[in-house]
Amino acid sequence: MSFPPLLLLLLLFFFSSLNWVSSDPLSTFSVSRVNTSTVVCALLPTSHGPVLNCTALGTHAPPTTYPHRGVPYSAIAAGDAFLCGLTTTTTTSSMRWWEFTHDGSVGPPKRVYRGPALSSLSAGDAHVCGLNKSTGGVVCWRWRELGRRPISERRLTAVAVGKDFLCGLSAANGTVVCVGGEGGGTMGAPKGGGYSILGAGTRHACALSAARELTCWGDGPAASVNATGGGFVSLALGEDRTCALRGNGTAACWGADGFGLPIGLRSELFINIEGRGRVFCGVLTVNYSLVCWGRGNDTEAVDTGVFKRVLPGTCRPQSECGCGVLGDSGSVCNNGVICQTCVPSTASAPPPTNPDPSNGSDRRRLVLIIVGAAGVAVFLAAGSGFAHYRLRGERKSRVHDSGRLDRDRPPRSNTQAGPMLDKLLSMGRGGSLEKFLLQELYDATGGFSDAHRIGSGSFGGVYRGVLSDGREVAMKRSEPGQQASTSYQTPGRPIAQQQQQRDKKDKECAFLSELAALSRLNHKNLVRLFGYCSEGAERILVYEFVANGSLYDHLFHGDQPGPIDSWAIRLRIALDAARGIEYLHTYAVPPIVHRDIKSSNILLDSDWTAKVADFGLSRKNPDGSCTSGADVEAGGAAEGPVYRAAGTVGYMDPEYYRLQRLTTKSDVYSFGVVLLELLTGLKAVHWDEEARAPRNVVDCVEEEEVHCPFDWRIPPPTPAETEAVGQLGYIAATCVRLESCDRPTMTDVVAGLERALLTCLELECLSRSTTGNRSST
Repeated sequence: MSFPPLLLLLLLFFFSSLNWVSSDPLSTFSVSRVNTSTVVCALLPTSHGPVLNCTALGTHAPPTTYPHRGVPYSAIAAGDAFLCGLTTTTTTSSMRWWEFTHDGSVGPPKRVYRGPALSSLSAGDAHVCGLNKSTGGVVCWRWRELGRRPISERRLTAVAVGKDFLCGLSAANGTVVCVGGEGGGTMGAPKGGGYSILGAGTRHACALSAARELTCWGDGPAASVNATGGGFVSLALGEDRTCALRGNGTAACWGADGFGLPIGLRSELFINIEGRGRVFCGVLTVNYSLVCWGRGNDTEAVDTGVFKRVLPGTCRPQSECGCGVLGDSGSVCNNGVICQTCVPSTASAPPPTNPDPSNGSDRRRLVLIIVGAAGVAVFLAAGSGFAHYRLRGERKSRVHDSGRLDRDRPPRSNTQAGPMLDKLLSMGRGGSLEKFLLQELYDATGGFSDAHRIGSGSFGGVYRGVLSDGREVAMKRSEPGQQASTSYQTPGRPIAQQQQQRDKKDKECAFLSELAALSRLNHKNLVRLFGYCSEGAERILVYEFVANGSLYDHLFHGDQPGPIDSWAIRLRIALDAARGIEYLHTYAVPPIVHRDIKSSNILLDSDWTAKVADFGLSRKNPDGSCTSGADVEAGGAAEGPVYRAAGTVGYMDPEYYRLQRLTTKSDVYSFGVVLLELLTGLKAVHWDEEARAPRNVVDCVEEEEVHCPFDWRIPPPTPAETEAVGQLGYIAATCVRLESCDRPTMTDVVAGLERALLTCLELECLSRSTTGNRSST
C-alpha cells in the first residue's frame, strides 16, 4: 500500500510529536580496564567516515588506530581487556572483537557476528550483548550459559550487561527482567513497569522511570542510593559508582568512598557519558571533546582533552529523530545526523505499548491514526487547491498593471508587514516614531555604501549616516534581496527555496520584533529608536548613533590599555547595562526578554554610558511568526513558554538551550557571562593555550568564586579596590548558576552592582579612571 507524500509527512509529524523516552543504546566511545590501567576508545570524525582510536589514560603513548574495512564503525562497546566495533547497514550488522594484552597492546580482530541489524549494544566486564533490531530478541557473545535463560525469548527495547548478569527492558509494559548473578543465582529487579532507561555496572543496575526518577538494585553501596526527582535522562554505571545525565546536560555522580563529580565539571554540559570500573568519561557539548574522571586517588582529578573531537553519537537518518537533531551534527556525520535525546515530561506517563503489529489494540490505533491523518490530508489538499485557484485569479487580475511598476524601486515584499506594523505601533509609542523616506536614508549613507557600513545586527547590516537635519544616526537595514536571489534561485532546488523563504521571514520577524520592542521603551540605558522605513521590500530601523562602539570592541581591542581599563569604569558600565536589562524585565509593559545579551550588544556613548542594543531576537516565536505580546510573564518564573533556542554560543543559558524554557533568568545568565568578560578580559568562548582547546569563560567559576586571573591590562586591585571587585565576582558567579531558580533577578543584580560601585567610590577608586569624566553615579 502506498501513501501520498502529504499523508506521509503528516504521519511523520504525528509520530515525531509523541513524548517518546529514549537514550541512544549505541555508544561511540567506551572505557576498558586492562590490568591496572584504563583504555579509552572513541570514534573520531573524519572526512572519510568515523575512525576508531584508543588511548591509555595517564600515559604519553600515541593513540592506536583501528582501520575499518569497507563500512565505517557506527558504535563500539568495551569491557575488561576487550573491545568491540560494530558496523551497521540498513538491514545487517557486523561486529569485530579485539583482546587487549597485559601490556596494553591488542591482538588481531576476530569477527564474532554477522547477521540482522542490531539496535542496542552493551558490554559488561566479560560479556557483550545486543538486540535484534527487527525482533527485539537478545543475542550475546562469549556467554554460552546465557543461551538457556528465558530472557532470550522476550521482546526487549533495551539491554544492560553487568559482571555476570543481564537485565532487559520489556517492550510490553516497561518492566525490568534480569538473569544471572553471583553463583549462578538470579539478579533481582524492581517491581512494576513504566521504566524507560536501563544501565548496569559491575554489581548493580539502575533504571529510570517515565517521570525521570532513578531506581537502583543489586549489591554494593551504589545499589542502595535512589536519587528521586533528579530529572535524569541517561545512565553510566561502574564498580560501586553511578553517574547520570540530566535533561539540561549537567551530570551527577555518587558512590563508594565519597565518589562524586569533580567540581571542575559541575558546570559543564555533556551530550553522553559512559563508565567502567572507577573511571567515567563524557562528551562535552561545547566542542565535542572527551573528558574523563575517577582515575587514581584524587577525586577531583580530570583527564581533559582525551580526544579533542569525537563523534558525539550514532549517525542516523534524520527520519529517525523524533526529538530533533543535535546541532552541528552535519559537520561530524558523513551520512545522516545525530538525534537529540528525548527529554521526557516530569509528569507520569503510561508505560510503553507493545510495538508488535499483531496486537489487536495497536492495529486499531494505527488504523484510526491513518484514517484521521488521511482526513486532514484531504482537507489540506482541498484548502491548498482553493488557495492556488484564488492566487491564480489574483495574478491574472494584476497582469495588465505590471507596466506601472517603478523598476528603480525595490520589489514589494509578500509579507504582511503593513497590517502587523500598524498593530504593533498602535500598542507602543508609534506616534512619536518618524517614518523615514527611503531616498533620504539612501542619501545619508551614500546609497548604503561599504564606506558607511559599521557592523551588522540581528537582521542586517548597520550603516552610519547624517540626516538632512544634521542628526548623526545608525541604520540597521534588512538585506535579504539580491544575495538571496542569486544564491538560491537554482532550478530543481526546492529545499534551498524554502530556506530562502525562511530567511526572509526571520528577517521580517527581527525587524518587527525590534520595532515593537523599542517603540514602547524609553530608558537612558537602552539605545534610542528614532524611526523606521518600510517601503517595498526595504526594512530599515534608524537609531541614535552611539559614538564609542561596543563593549566587546574595547574589551578585546588589543594588547594596549584602553579607555575602559579601570575597575571603576567597568563597574559603572556593568551597572548601566544591568539597569537597562532590569527595565526590560520589570518596567516594560508587557515585560521583554532580550535573548541575546552579550558584550557586542552593549554600546558606549560619548560619555561612556552603556546602552543595551539589538532587540531583533526579543520577540520571535518558536514557530517563526511575529507577535506583539510579551515573551514571558513578569517575574521570571522557573517554568515558561517553550521557545526555539536562539542566541549566541557562550552566552546562551544552558537551561534555555536544553529545555527551551525561556524566562528572564535566561538574560541573567547571559549578563553573568558579560560580567566575567569584564573581570577576566577573556572572551565568552576563547582558546585555552594550555589545554589546546576552546574554553568557556564560565569555567572560571567554582563554588561562587572566580578563579581565572583578572584582566592583565588593569593593574591588580589595590586593597581599597579588592572589596568592590570581589563583590563583582560574586554577582557574576551567581548569575551563571546552572539552575535558573538559583540565579538572582536583574533587580538584585542592580542592587549588588550599586553597592559595589558605591564601595569603589567611597574608597576613591575613580582616581584610576582613564577617561577622567565619570565622577558620580
